[in-house]
Amino acid sequence: GVVEVRQLEHLLPVAEALMRCPSMLGNDIAIVGSGGGHSTMCTDAVESAGLAVPAYSEELRVELRKRLPEYAPTMNPVDMTGTFTKDPSEFATLSELVLQMDPHFSGVVNYGLYGLYKGGQVPAGAPYDYVTAAPLLGQLQAKLGKPFVFYTPYADRSHASFTAMRESGVPCFDNVALVGVALAALQQRGRYLARGEEAKGLVFPEPVTKSQAPVDYGTEVGAYELLRRFGVKLPEVRTTSSA
Repeated sequence: GVVEVRQLEHLLPVAEALMRCPSMLGNDIAIVGSGGGHSTMCTDAVESAGLAVPAYSEELRVELRKRLPEYAPTMNPVDMTGTFTKDPSEFATLSELVLQMDPHFSGVVNYGLYGLYKGGQVPAGAPYDYVTAAPLLGQLQAKLGKPFVFYTPYADRSHASFTAMRESGVPCFDNVALVGVALAALQQRGRYLARGEEAKGLVFPEPVTKSQAPVDYGTEVGAYELLRRFGVKLPEVRTTSSA
């Protein structure tokens, strides 16, 4: 059940995706966002990870055309062509529409200049700003049980919108390659769990009794102890108190 990564830079993003997102079984990924260049890059990243970006159904494309400018691409990826700048909740609205009408998709990539575009301001009277719209994606992920990952080049900045998105359960990356890497890891995890009884030999931690001294899991020795409680076989490790 261990998920391996090929590059050290993928380690924490993959761990974050496994921590925040539901796993998935299928191969088909829906891409919903804003920006033609970013849509192409996201498609390349997903396909390079061994996943697929098949076209949306004609019924879905008809519905998308009703909601977007006539020049907006709707094949997959769907490019909302900047309409999110008036209402950032468009990411969640269009993603939900896609998954409702084409439910065979297993996961979603959202992409675009979310968060700090034009200083992070939205027009006065907009129903959502970047901070309040962010949790909508996490709520949608929880409702549908399918993973969402977000790419925006601003995600390396410290900003409340990205904090809200991550806390709602959606990883937010500033490196477009990571969307494919993260979803591939979630698929690997999902297929492992789907193996049934063979994959259920999980060892849960032993209950801590009052007689046991508390363990500081922030130390190296404590980390080994935590792994041991989960059934990982390790050599005995001790801390010395003097030379």
